[in-house]
Amino acid sequence: MIIQTLKAVMNSINLSPSSVGDVLLPAGIEGTPVPLVQNNFSPVKTTVVDVPVFFIDGGNQQIIGSSQFSIQFIRIYWTKYVTNRRVDCGTDEFFVVAQLTPENGRLMCELKTFGLKRSMLDDALTSMNCTRVELSAAQDSKSFDETRVASIAVKMRKRAELLVAQNIAQKNSGALIVLDGALGGTDAEEKVMMKALCGAASLANVLLVGLSKSSQLVTSSGCALSVTLQALISPSLVHGRWMYHPLVSCSPALHFEIAMVKLHPRSRRVFRVDFSLHSWQQKDKILSALIQNSSDATLIGYPYGLIEADRFARVSNEEAKYLQLLMHDLLAKGGVESQQLLESLAVSDVHGILDSMR
Repeated sequence: MIIQTLKAVMNSINLSPSSVGDVLLPAGIEGTPVPLVQNNFSPVKTTVVDVPVFFIDGGNQQIIGSSQFSIQFIRIYWTKYVTNRRVDCGTDEFFVVAQLTPENGRLMCELKTFGLKRSMLDDALTSMNCTRVELSAAQDSKSFDETRVASIAVKMRKRAELLVAQNIAQKNSGALIVLDGALGGTDAEEKVMMKALCGAASLANVLLVGLSKSSQLVTSSGCALSVTLQALISPSLVHGRWMYHPLVSCSPALHFEIAMVKLHPRSRRVFRVDFSLHSWQQKDKILSALIQNSSDATLIGYPYGLIEADRFARVSNEEAKYLQLLMHDLLAKGGVESQQLLESLAVSDVHGILDSMR
């Protein structure tokens, strides 16, 4: 019975584009969609390049938390490749404590960082310490999103990734930096940091791109952009490497170009790649460097440097559980303040207790 039901579920989904449509603009991107046409595909010609390539990614897990506070463990990993061989790598690890605090009639979220292992962040981590973010919950509305505290803490991970990238750019003129994700930024502060990174990279003659492992771009016809492009492409490029550009006629204030790329002939995956404006002038060199790194059978067509960065940046459930046990042990041995923390946790850990009973 379940097999028949699952077949009916899958058959109900129609992913074939009824029409081409236009790409819907990503959040925060100002501009005008460019009509999707076959002429905007171009084959990617590869050459051997020896530019140093840095891949950067981050991972995190909440260790303990409630609606009032969140303690996150964050890890940033970078790895350096030259002629497709890893020659160096490093890790930064730190804790972030996010806590609600009142200030002049407003509800604020105070952020504190505690360094554990440093590689590229060095003193830059201090610049993220003791910052305060105003929450959207106004006193007169009496409303509050209880997930905001943890989500604000998590944003520190992206900020740390950008600081690591900026540090690398300042010390490695002529290199290529590949970030996991887009170059757009999800809030005002992140956009400012991203723009500053693009500027610092340009000054240091460093190439900068962001490659999104999963793209949520869709078209006005209701189809995923990658599916639409695969249907639109000419037969001569179906089994080749290619780039599609332009997607959007962007605002002059935007500091990057957006393209869709396929990095290996045998891959079925198409990725969004954002090029800083300085880097766009050397897009062929960048694509050659990415292609050299994208032939591993683990995930063919995706840069192995980003696979490595994801693997070593990821904070496993086992690591989080170990840190959680350490913290609970310290709280159990603590004084009055520890008891207050335990009481705060008691109102939010019912899901965890039920999960452990399964």
